[in-house]
Amino acid sequence: MSGAEFPLSIDAFVIVGLLLAAIQFLPGFFRRGLEDLYISSWYIIGGLVFTLLAYPMGNIIPELVPGAESAAFGGLWIHDAVGLFVTPLALAILYFVIPAVSGRGPIFSHFLSIFGFWGLFFLYPLNGTHHYVFSVIPMAAQMGSIAASALLGIIVVIVVTNLTLSLRGSGLIPKDIGLRFVVMSIVFYLLVSIQGSFQAQMSLNQAVHFTDWVVAHSHLAMLGFATFAAIGGIIHAWQRISWARYNAAALNWSFWAVSCWDRHYVY
Repeated sequence: MSGAEFPLSIDAFVIVGLLLAAIQFLPGFFRRGLEDLYISSWYIIGGLVFTLLAYPMGNIIPELVPGAESAAFGGLWIHDAVGLFVTPLALAILYFVIPAVSGRGPIFSHFLSIFGFWGLFFLYPLNGTHHYVFSVIPMAAQMGSIAASALLGIIVVIVVTNLTLSLRGSGLIPKDIGLRFVVMSIVFYLLVSIQGSFQAQMSLNQAVHFTDWVVAHSHLAMLGFATFAAIGGIIHAWQRISWARYNAAALNWSFWAVSCWDRHYVY
């Protein structure tokens, strides 16, 4: 719960920072008109807006309510920090880099990308309660989170299918090193999402709840999916800066080293 234990004075600074980020980026998106926005822009908008709503809920409300209610709100934020802030920004990178590097033009399906976007932001706010299965929290909330977790697994399969079909012709291991990190990020995204959907189910949750499988799940999300997406995006941008220098061989070795280390670290 350490992610939701900042003093209220620190929370105020975080909220101001999030608000300033929203003021910086959101008006530019809205001026262009929502009908013309690419899916990466939608994910950035969603991440900024929903985080502004989720952070006060998970960091201020727990200070005002007692016991299990406080834990429930804090747990929602800890999960939302990954699903409503990190995940949208990582997916924005994936959807940007793939068509830019693959050379196939637009993504496979704009409809599927928008469907995945709304599926994420409709279902993910409910998911955090699956960390409190078999607790004193009302069973309706627990069952809602379990159902949302299962449905979100389906949404992720749709998103990964769309991303994978957008990669057609790039090869199993792309030559472009930035795209290679992006592809591995997609693999980790599928693995961690399916793992989460299954671990939220009562029968499996009862077996793994107090084990390192839960810790491994969160590390696979952050050190696998999100980190590889971020590295892929940074490399993609760095390669296109005219004065920037980089060592292609070192980047290639770093990909294999980080991939092997990440799998060893998680499992």
